[in-house]
Amino acid sequence: MSAIYVPDPVEHATVHLEILLVDIDDSSITKTTEGTGLYLSRWNEPYLVTNWHNLTGFNPETGKLLVTGFVPRAMSITDFKGRKTEIDLYDADKNPKWIEIRERIPFEMKKTHQIDVAAIPPE
Repeated sequence: MSAIYVPDPVEHATVHLEILLVDIDDSSITKTTEGTGLYLSRWNEPYLVTNWHNLTGFNPETGKLLVTGFVPRAMSITDFKGRKTEIDLYDADKNPKWIEIRERIPFEMKKTHQIDVAAIPPE
């Protein structure tokens, strides 16, 4: 028999995300937007789980930018104790740091919707 899973109190707690947007023409950070996420522990590591659109800046249904001319580059994470952590969304080679599932799922009669979930592994 397997042990009962008991989550850490921090796990499943919602965190506030301030997403820093850069101008796609000159890469200057000129706008911010907000989102939410939560931490899930897998393999004894905390993964930040949030919506895919928070990380990419694109509407998952239309493929269009949510804020015209701007894309996310970094984010500031504030946990339930008010502690802030800042992370870049891309590595030095400009590869995204997140894990995503990109597939459509059935929803209602004859409609599908894009999965809008991504996770950032610990650094």
